[in-house]
Amino acid sequence: MNVRLIALNALIDIISKKGYSNLVVNQTINKSNLSPQDRSLLTKIVYGTLQNYYLLEWEVNKYISNKTNSKIKLLLLMSCYQLRFLDNVPSYAIINEAVSITKVIHCSWAAGFVNAVLRKLNDNPQGPKLDDFKAEFEYYSIKYSYPYWLIKMWVKHYGEEVTLKILQDKREPNISLRVNTLKTTKENLLKNPSFIEGNLSPDALIYKGEEGLGTLQELKDGLVVVQDEASQMSALTLNPSKNTRVLDMCAAPGTKSTHLAQIMENTGEITAIDLHEHRVELIKESLIRLGVNSVKTLVYDSTKLEELYQNESFDYILLDAPCSGFGVAKRKPDILINTHQESLDEIINLQSKLLKVASNLLKKGGFMVYSTCTLNKKENELQIANLLKERKDIKLINEQTIYPFLYDSDGFYIARLEKVGV
Repeated sequence: MNVRLIALNALIDIISKKGYSNLVVNQTINKSNLSPQDRSLLTKIVYGTLQNYYLLEWEVNKYISNKTNSKIKLLLLMSCYQLRFLDNVPSYAIINEAVSITKVIHCSWAAGFVNAVLRKLNDNPQGPKLDDFKAEFEYYSIKYSYPYWLIKMWVKHYGEEVTLKILQDKREPNISLRVNTLKTTKENLLKNPSFIEGNLSPDALIYKGEEGLGTLQELKDGLVVVQDEASQMSALTLNPSKNTRVLDMCAAPGTKSTHLAQIMENTGEITAIDLHEHRVELIKESLIRLGVNSVKTLVYDSTKLEELYQNESFDYILLDAPCSGFGVAKRKPDILINTHQESLDEIINLQSKLLKVASNLLKKGGFMVYSTCTLNKKENELQIANLLKERKDIKLINEQTIYPFLYDSDGFYIARLEKVGV
C-alpha cells in the first residue's frame, strides 16, 4: 500500500478518531509491510503534520471552507506539510500523490479541488507574519503550532519568557533510559558507546545508537527501561526506605513501580494499582523482565481504595496522577490537538479525589509524592495549595516544575509531602 495513504489513515485514526499518536504509529508500522525508508517517511509525515497542525491549518484554511470533507482536509494538511518541510521530495510528486489518493479513498470528486489547492499552496509559500494577527499570542499560536488558549494559560501561569522557551524548543526529545540497578550498573552500561550520561536523573542514560530500540539487547534483557529523565525524578523524590510499605496509586505500565523497587533493593512491599486489567498486565510483564519481586499488583479504582485499606496503612505513597499531559506534547503532539480547555475540569476533579484518598492512607510521619507530566498550575501547584488548606496534617516539603527546555526532557511537576501529627 502507498506509504502516503497509510500516513493519511493513521492521521484519521489520531485526529478524527482521537487515537494516541504513539500507539497508532507503532500499530501502523507493525501491520504494514514497509521498507525502513518508507517507515521513516511515514513517521515523518504523521508526526510532522501533528507537530505543525495549527500552522498547516492556517495555511490550508485560506483556500477551503468549513464544510470541506474531514478526510480531504487531512489530506491537504499532510500534503502541505510535505510541501513546506520535505525538501527532498519534488512538489509535483506530492501533489500527484495526493490527487491519486482522493480516488483510493472514494473521494474522486475532490481530485480537481485537491490539485488546485495544493498548487496554490506551492505557488504561495507565505509563512505567518506578526502583522497578520490582532494579538501577539495568536501569532505565536500559528508560528509554533500550539493552541491559542494554552499559550494564554501558560503566560498567565509561568510568564511570557518561560512560555516562549517552551514554544521555541523544537528539539527532538532524547531517548532516555533508566538503568535497572537490580541487574547491572550505570558504569557497566557506559562501556557501550551507544549510551551516554543523562542530564537530570542519576539513574538515566541517553541512547545514541543507530539501531532502533526494539533491537536493543540491553532492553530485552531488562538491564534498562525506557523512561524519560523527568519521569524518573518522581520515584527518586519519594526515595522510600528499604523494608517499608509503599503504594503506587496509578501505576501502569509499571515504570515507576519498578523504579521504587530498585531504590528499595527489592525489599519491603509495593502495591501497584491501576483501574484497567490490560494495563495491570503490562505491569506484570515489566516485573518479570526486570527481576522485581517486591511488587504486588491490583486492578482497582484508586478513588475507592479506602474500601480496601484502613487509614494510615502506607509508609510512602506515589500518586503520579492522570493529567492533561502537556509536558509530553513533543512526544505526543496529538495532545495539543485533541485536548480542549473544557475537558480539564474533569481531570482536576479526579486529581483532587485521588489526593484526598492518598492523604488518608498515608501514615503519620510518612511521605507522599504527587506528580504529573503536565504544565498547568491548576493541576499542579494549586492542587497542592488546596490540599494544604484542607489538611493541616499535610506539610509540603518541596515542589519543582521541570520545563522541557531545561534538560531536553518531558515537562513534569513533582511535590513531596509529609504527614505530620496535629
